[in-house]
Amino acid sequence: PGAPFLMKFISEHASASVDYLFSKSGWQSHNGKHAFAWPGGISTEDGDASNLHFISASEAGMAFTSQGTIDEWQKHVAEPLGHNKFGVLASSTAFAGPLINIPGSFGLSAAGGWNLWGAKKTGKTILLGAAASVWGSPRMIKSWNTSGCGMEATCTDTSETLLCVDEMTGTDPDAIGKLTYQIPNGVGRLRAKPTGEKKEESHWFSIMISTSEHSLSTVMRGDPTGGQRVRMVDIDCNSRFGVFDDTCGQAPNKFAAAVNSARSQYFGTAAPVYLKHLVGLRNKPDGDKKIVKRIKEIQDRIISESGITDVKGDADVIAGRLALAAAGAEMAVDCGVLPWESGRATDVCSEVFRDWYHANGGGVDNELISALEAVRDVIDASGSARFIPWDRARDAIDGIGSRYNDALGYVRWQKAVEGRPEHNVYYIFPKGWNGLFKSVDPQRAAKLLAEKGLLAKKDGQPMNTVYVPGVGTKKFRVFSDIRTGRL
Repeated sequence: PGAPFLMKFISEHASASVDYLFSKSGWQSHNGKHAFAWPGGISTEDGDASNLHFISASEAGMAFTSQGTIDEWQKHVAEPLGHNKFGVLASSTAFAGPLINIPGSFGLSAAGGWNLWGAKKTGKTILLGAAASVWGSPRMIKSWNTSGCGMEATCTDTSETLLCVDEMTGTDPDAIGKLTYQIPNGVGRLRAKPTGEKKEESHWFSIMISTSEHSLSTVMRGDPTGGQRVRMVDIDCNSRFGVFDDTCGQAPNKFAAAVNSARSQYFGTAAPVYLKHLVGLRNKPDGDKKIVKRIKEIQDRIISESGITDVKGDADVIAGRLALAAAGAEMAVDCGVLPWESGRATDVCSEVFRDWYHANGGGVDNELISALEAVRDVIDASGSARFIPWDRARDAIDGIGSRYNDALGYVRWQKAVEGRPEHNVYYIFPKGWNGLFKSVDPQRAAKLLAEKGLLAKKDGQPMNTVYVPGVGTKKFRVFSDIRTGRL
């Protein structure tokens, strides 16, 4: 009954100004200009954000506060970490988020982050807190042990900034597996309103840092998928003094304690200056193109300095994410936020890429390694029991000799041909093939192995129709088991 009076009041007291509310962190368009909305405020070109407001949905969002001065943060947090490889990596990653969603940049393909793993009491959480201090208080650091709804709210509040998650060890392995997909994929679950209508989905772009005492595979108690490994990259950060390799002449424990204390006292002052610089760059003519060009040039340098001539797949994605971190840090140096020498972040990110690459297959995509190992493991474990000899195919059907009730296919000895040594060829039933893999999609595995010549192709596709003597025509994945020790 009071509605007409309310409407009359509103019409008579209408304000000339309009306020705008944002509920997801990230880039926005306001009055034809680029602006960055985040829980710590709204960064605009002219600095006037009096009618722009952000609504936080999580505790992480409420942690985007500031304390101390930027000079204090630079002196006590950024400068000492700049002497340490993993300190540079963590701090640089904190500046990557606002670059991921600029048109022409990498978008969701580069979303994800690093799992900084190492022994207890080595300083991993100090690095995580130091990265968080770019944006806000230590309360930004969240636990892996959270509900899906809680993590969605956190991801929305931290979109295009930095997501900090501490101590993966001890969390439910299934939950870790799901979250390592959900967070970088950048979309929430479908839900319904009380009326039955579909709620609007949550969307975000996450750059993240996690810590753990163990690698992702150990925490998950099994082999992660190729997608999980590229989204959450293991970084072994056991260095000379815990996670540090240079304590600036101090005893390691005193150095660690000083940085740990400083990151809890001085925080949230770097991001506003950095964002103001980015907003200014984006609102200049061809600003986006120039930013993206710089990111891509740094990616090219990271790849070039690795000495790798054919970077693709996982390696290309990880080089891109490192390029975002390096470019963000270099631009933070440009605007006086980071007190490092120009090029320091790029040098470290290049080194991290080389270390990762040489520890993960010497240039071979992780998914390819997983696919090959899955097939060979089955062959080595049960080849004679689950593959019917080619010349016994008819006998197996007629029940003569071994029955092969759980057969995966046939095996045939192949003489040396086309420069290949003598080897076994396995004709694997499509259903049996699909059951071989736990960490790689079966179709993806077939494509990767076919590209390496280990799986036969017909008309460009890795599926063959073959006549089996005494049995008839069947469809197979035809795998050549050539053990050279190399791919």
